[in-house]
Amino acid sequence: MPVQTDPTLQLINPNNAGFGTVRLLDAAYTSDFRYNLGLKPLQMPSVYYAENSGLSDMSSRFRPLHEHGFLSVIGNFRLYFAVAGLQMENPRNALTTNLEQVGGDVYKSKYYVFVKLGINYTDFQAALTSMRNQAANMSTAQLIAANAGKNVTGPTGIVYINAGALQGTFWAHKNSGWEFSIFSSDVNKLYRPMSLMDFPIAPGDAATARLSSGRYGESLQLIPTSRRQVHHGHSIIDPANLAAYYAAQAYPDGAGGGATIAGATVWNNFQRLGNYRQYIALASNNALSAQRTEIVPGNEYYERDMFKRSYPYRQRLTSDAATALQTSAVANMVSGFVNV
Repeated sequence: MPVQTDPTLQLINPNNAGFGTVRLLDAAYTSDFRYNLGLKPLQMPSVYYAENSGLSDMSSRFRPLHEHGFLSVIGNFRLYFAVAGLQMENPRNALTTNLEQVGGDVYKSKYYVFVKLGINYTDFQAALTSMRNQAANMSTAQLIAANAGKNVTGPTGIVYINAGALQGTFWAHKNSGWEFSIFSSDVNKLYRPMSLMDFPIAPGDAATARLSSGRYGESLQLIPTSRRQVHHGHSIIDPANLAAYYAAQAYPDGAGGGATIAGATVWNNFQRLGNYRQYIALASNNALSAQRTEIVPGNEYYERDMFKRSYPYRQRLTSDAATALQTSAVANMVSGFVNV
């Protein structure tokens, strides 16, 4: 198989994995993170790869499993943040109003707690290390108990989950609350996950993006003023625990009989796309294309809607049933990546 020459796909290497993002259980979001705190099973979390040689600031989101399909986003220059707080309409105002340093790389604004992760692999590693040093350690069980009691108090700060199902994720508490409320609030006195926010920047803005200390606020002026101009992702997880999550999964292979594809195989085979050009025959509901398709960045493959009509009677499937078929298709595709 020809060697991979696309610069975006060449980033797909575990040594370039800066961090990942994981989705919590749906019921965690509907309860504003008070209850049902766990990771959604059988997801394929996004991986954020970045050049680690110091020669480039290019990064890319690798999104294996999503309702819109398998995707490697074309590499570009982006600035990344880990943010805890409610949905924002004006991201720049949200992070700059009443700006204060909490400690290390952790900052707070009126209703948000955040960390600037940076733009390349070196930045990501330094930011995650700083977050670990600044955070208090907490187990998943302790987090669950704290939020269930809805009485999280004390100074604003972040915690790192060091044991249990949520290991490797970061959460934040804001002393003055996540919203202003005269009466009882559903969201205050709770830990909220540190989730991804990122947006494109011009290559010439890299130096501004890295400003710190007394000039830190200048870097925040790069943040767009409309939420439609930023990408909001799921909860940040460090690379080691991202790999561990994959290794703990057993993805259905779709053949029936309970056969599965090891999550470690899926994780390890991502790198094969970084090493060699990969070709697939797109399939949906047992219909297979005779023409091979090369996987290239920017194109989406196996979107969920492909699986919503089932043969032989073409009955319409539920989203969950279609997602199960989509998961099998993507797992089979990745497990079939060649390494020669």
